[in-house]
Amino acid sequence: MCNFKYKNIMHGEIYFIRQKTKSTIQDQKDIVVPILETIQRIIDKHENKHGNENTDKEKYLFPFLNDTNTEKERFLKSQNLIRLTNKKIKIIAKKIGLMDGISPYTAHHSYATILAKLRVPESFIAEQLGHSKRTVTQNYFDSYTKEERLGFNILLLKSNSEKTEADV
Repeated sequence: MCNFKYKNIMHGEIYFIRQKTKSTIQDQKDIVVPILETIQRIIDKHENKHGNENTDKEKYLFPFLNDTNTEKERFLKSQNLIRLTNKKIKIIAKKIGLMDGISPYTAHHSYATILAKLRVPESFIAEQLGHSKRTVTQNYFDSYTKEERLGFNILLLKSNSEKTEADV
């Protein structure tokens, strides 16, 4: 997010390539995220607070890297922000009684898991996570619960009994 610039916004969506995989995947594909109302409020807050005008497409969407001049400075500043964010998330998680070991990666995993539980197509989830291989996305899916397994098998039985009745 530190690297988002106004040029990444097109038609009410943010287009970007995930930094983690930027240099590891040959055929880069943009991740496209619609700007929902909550996201727009965050953008507006930073625009108003820092006087950003979105007329300059090369300006950063968020002010974190505005005072950097070189790629090395941007990298170091981003790494420091990641460490600070991880530290703050752990403090908040502890205060509200959440598990140990929580991080932004936990949110990444939860995003995929929740979408999977909502029966969102795996291809969409893979696209949103920037995965080029299906097997990578499948690692995010938990096993089905006993209730889900039972429900799916009942569906199968219902489907099969409907066919049997129609054949008679």
